[in-house]
Amino acid sequence: MAMPASFGVSSLASTKGAISESPTQHVRMLENYWLTFMDFLKAIQLQSGLLSHLESANE
Repeated sequence: MAMPASFGVSSLASTKGAISESPTQHVRMLENYWLTFMDFLKAIQLQSGLLSHLESANE
């Protein structure tokens, strides 16, 4: 699952705009960004695990 290069930039820009809004909305936005980031890390972990599994199967 590849993320577009603009992913982080657009998320940061939208987080910046939330500061002028209510604090809870800002926190919720950061929480959302964090969860997305964790999902992204999990996807990378799964992908690398799968790759190493395939490599060891080929040997």
